[in-house]
Amino acid sequence: CLWRARQLDEEAAIFLEDDARLFENSTQEFCDVNKRGELLSKLPSDTFLAFLGGHTWSYEDSAVPYRKVRNSYGTYGFLVPRYSIDDFHAALTHGLLHGSKDRKQNVHHNSLDPEPTFYRAAREYRKKIYAFNPLVIWHEGGYSNTWGKVRGNITGLETKKQGIKVSSGMTNTTHKISVNSGHQRAVQENDSKRFQGVATKCAFCEGERGIPNLDLVVPRTGGNTCGSIKSMAAGEINGSIMCATLQKEENVCCPRPYSPTKTIFVISLQGTPGAHESNNGRLDLFKEKWQIACGSSSASTNIEHCPAPFDKRRGYGLTQAWIFCLWRARQLDEEAAIFLEDDARLFENSTQEFCDVNKRGELLSKLPSDTFLAFLGGHTWSYEDSAVPYRKVRNSYGTYGFLVPRYSIDDFHAALTHGLLHGSKDRKQNVHHNSLDPEPTFYRAAREYRKKIYAFNPLVIWHEGGYSNTWGKVRGNITGLETKKQGIKVSSGMTNTTHKISVNSGHQRAVQENDSKRFQGVATKCAFCEGERGIPNLELVVPRTGGNTCGSIKSMAAGKINGDICATLQKEENVCCPVP
Repeated sequence: CLWRARQLDEEAAIFLEDDARLFENSTQEFCDVNKRGELLSKLPSDTFLAFLGGHTWSYEDSAVPYRKVRNSYGTYGFLVPRYSIDDFHAALTHGLLHGSKDRKQNVHHNSLDPEPTFYRAAREYRKKIYAFNPLVIWHEGGYSNTWGKVRGNITGLETKKQGIKVSSGMTNTTHKISVNSGHQRAVQENDSKRFQGVATKCAFCEGERGIPNLDLVVPRTGGNTCGSIKSMAAGEINGSIMCATLQKEENVCCPRPYSPTKTIFVISLQGTPGAHESNNGRLDLFKEKWQIACGSSSASTNIEHCPAPFDKRRGYGLTQAWIFCLWRARQLDEEAAIFLEDDARLFENSTQEFCDVNKRGELLSKLPSDTFLAFLGGHTWSYEDSAVPYRKVRNSYGTYGFLVPRYSIDDFHAALTHGLLHGSKDRKQNVHHNSLDPEPTFYRAAREYRKKIYAFNPLVIWHEGGYSNTWGKVRGNITGLETKKQGIKVSSGMTNTTHKISVNSGHQRAVQENDSKRFQGVATKCAFCEGERGIPNLELVVPRTGGNTCGSIKSMAAGKINGDICATLQKEENVCCPVP
């Protein structure tokens, strides 16, 4: 939802849990958007976040309308001011990637405690955490998803004079929780005066350049012109869904000035706790080989590490990494977000065009305006044409290199997020929650947004063989080079081809063969609950595995080889087939 907050670009992102309730005396001031805006205008400029409610407070002062907080519990209501959203996002992402520290500095990877993360991040960014004074919301009792049990009402109202120290924060307090207009309310102190804000109309092409051609017909809008869309926008409110939909056409009606794509995001598990040992040094190797291939042109490209969290479910870590780095891409606001995996390598004939940022920019300027994404490499292609430099693709496999143009980043982010929340459909429309297959998601999203997927022609990168984190085994080189005339149908995309893979101008060259520096040896299947008793209950849900059952874990194990991932799966044998 921080992504959506960035799109809305309001003064603050306000987060409430669905069991948060307004105190009675807060309704008049907090329900009205103008009065709420006035209150937010009083936020101190060093605010990291401000709690609307919580409990077990340790305050630093008793200031109104915001008091500094040293420590607290409860995240059922808070806001993050616009100027702290990037810092807040970075703190959350760090926790997902590296685990969270408790107040004793112990690191946990099986649970995330947000409150210590919030207070630690505030200190690191030299900002403060505040609480509304008086508090705005309380927490209604019921089943807690966090704690897996029923909990009572939590008000966070103070038990000491002026509330300077600590609140009880628990249930059965003497404070009256009444019902007004059919909703539970709680009586608290009188609220202070609020300021006012004004809802703004939907902005469309408001920059200095305006709309060069009001009569330009915008594709896929039923014949609407830039002028008619601007008129429609004038009748909408900024931040509404309709406004956001209309604003997507700004890339046609008032395209922003060209911004060179200097950055390449490299997905890598190097440094990620729990990752397979083969990931050690892979990002460093990518940078080394990029520099060798590009020579002096390599200096014009910024290579940014796109860290992937370790997730046993296939495709989930990769999807989260893309989402993390799309945030950074939004900040950079370049023409496209380029994603490579750390085992992607440049074809020799691509180095001159793709290494230099200016020549790369010329190539990207030729992207069709309906591009959802463009693959730099892949395999098992089903092309629709043989156009140059981009050919339409009906289907393919491999996500080790692609780019998303700036005007499709929001749509791409929405497609990835939907997969994380609702699972992914395979090509037979079966929904999976234990694995995410990105390619079907990409092609389905492109159709839904009435856009196209393209592939560079010729291809720019190939995939170097080695241990695959996706498949949990060693795989060979994958080139995606065609086996049929003009490459209109399908490539073999596998190893041991006769195509020469080189880097450039006398630098390191490699012939497609298994890399002797990679993991070698005879692989055996991962054994899971192979004893006489087998698995008594295949449908048993295994705790802390994201909803996996004993049956699904056994299926995953069947596709793995003995090693780190197998050992992780085998830890669940004590649940699925406990030893008598």
